[in-house]
Amino acid sequence: MIHPKLQALLDLGRVSNLPSVVTNVIAAWVLASGSLGLALLPVIFGAVLLYLAGTTLNDAVDEKFDREHRRERPIPAGIFTVRAVWVIGAGYLLGGGLVLLVLTRAWPLWVLALAAAILIYDVVHKRWVGAVFVMGSCRWFLYLVAASAAVDGVGARPVVLIWASALFLYIVGLTFVARGESTGGGVRTQALVFLAAPAIAAVVVMVWGGGNILISICLLAFVGWVGFCLWRLKRGEGGRRIGKFVASLLAGIPLIDALAVSPSAPLLAVGLLLALPVSLVLQRLAA
Repeated sequence: MIHPKLQALLDLGRVSNLPSVVTNVIAAWVLASGSLGLALLPVIFGAVLLYLAGTTLNDAVDEKFDREHRRERPIPAGIFTVRAVWVIGAGYLLGGGLVLLVLTRAWPLWVLALAAAILIYDVVHKRWVGAVFVMGSCRWFLYLVAASAAVDGVGARPVVLIWASALFLYIVGLTFVARGESTGGGVRTQALVFLAAPAIAAVVVMVWGGGNILISICLLAFVGWVGFCLWRLKRGEGGRRIGKFVASLLAGIPLIDALAVSPSAPLLAVGLLLALPVSLVLQRLAA
């Protein structure tokens, strides 16, 4: 049995999505440098702290909304005060920023842009539909942070930009769907089009000359997973079906990273595929 405060911290941090943050960093690093290394570890740590900052501060900003609509969240449930959540989130943000700026070679502009995007999204996501693009930019900047840390520079190689952009569009589509859950507006069909971006990127890479059998397998895995999620969405009933759909799509983010590295690092791609079941297990641990 997990202690209530520890469980609340896990819920605040949406820890079920952490595997995708780690795989994003690994994929971007490998795309930029072509290999792994111990210097990758502080980049992962800093990225995880910034992710935890974003999710935790999200609850602090949404306090009033959650008291009315989501009373199971840690603040309305009385497990943490709103002040405590602000302090925890700020600590994550400061710690993550310092780790990336001091202990890695990440380009400072990308680090600051990532931190700014996280804060902007938390503040405007309930007020502005365009916030979905800000959410997508968080993962876009994360890719550039990791890539720049790998090569001690801007890190904007064409292949990095292709996959960062594919992930950006996927997150935009996913976030559009998530807004439908919170507003009761249902799923907009046009939002689902964005989910095809990684598959299109894979085709572009294969035509470009970077294809192999594994990228085809990873592409089938990605398309199959999204198709399975859509099938479950269609069969589901009630408001919770959208939430389950969004959670499944979030768990599938590592499949995009596996697609990205499969032409240059086949064994790593296989390892990244395993982050999908890990995410699904963590979803049972934390909301």
